[in-house]
Amino acid sequence: MLGSILSAGTHFHLALGDESYMIVDEAEVLRTNPQETMKKITAFFKENPPDAIGIGSFGPIDIDIKSDKYGFITSTPKFGWEYYNFLGELKKRFDIPMGWNTNANASALGEYYLHSSDDIKSLLYLTFGTGVGGGFIYQGRIFRGSSHPEMGHILVERLLEDDFSSRCPYHENCLEGRVSRASIQERTGKNFEDLSDDDPIFEMVGNYIAQALVDVTMVLRPDRIVLGGNTMERTSLLNITKKYFEKYFNHYIQIPPLDDYICCWDPEEKPGIIGGFLLAQRALKHSANK
Repeated sequence: MLGSILSAGTHFHLALGDESYMIVDEAEVLRTNPQETMKKITAFFKENPPDAIGIGSFGPIDIDIKSDKYGFITSTPKFGWEYYNFLGELKKRFDIPMGWNTNANASALGEYYLHSSDDIKSLLYLTFGTGVGGGFIYQGRIFRGSSHPEMGHILVERLLEDDFSSRCPYHENCLEGRVSRASIQERTGKNFEDLSDDDPIFEMVGNYIAQALVDVTMVLRPDRIVLGGNTMERTSLLNITKKYFEKYFNHYIQIPPLDDYICCWDPEEKPGIIGGFLLAQRALKHSANK
């Protein structure tokens, strides 16, 4: 049995799955303080212990196995979770192999598993919600440099009509600071759920997302880009994003047809949970090969 933990927005999504990655049990845990949240996570997996667990965490996190902070959530803006040893605390409770990565990388891995083909050997996944994150998969492998990418913090050009102060405490004009859920709500003065699909704010949000997609296209040349997160559930946003992508991209290099190249996730497929199962399975195989 494989376990999967995906932190997304305000909740942790927990699941148990079989060897074919079919979900056999799942639950949601509200993210409060680390101690209370970890207690609920532990209770879920104690009921039906898995052989390995894969974790896709909000970040930044330390994924360098040689680091003394490996397994830590590091400089996150989420109050109370700064420099929390998530992996270490979980290992105190379960002496089993564990895979550890970002929630965006877990989701990217799940999307690749679900949709890779002879024509799709590389896939970039960007998620838009409480924050913005991204992951890049090439031939089934998660891309990393010295650590995981922080695609939500690439810089975008602020629009002339946008006088909003960034919601990112580190950067004035990064993608997350411009299009996070909090920035959308502060600009409009409305709860995100109350915004209509044709609200003018999505014209601005789509413009910023398009800028980012042009940047990652030029750097990584993926075969497909998948946009996820609850912000992308607004039906108008994908078309607005594609409109501005075409404008900024200006047919500079060859890419697949736009409707195949940039697409939205299907939340019913639960790619982040599937990615967690894959991380768990890889950790299990690595442990067996030691």
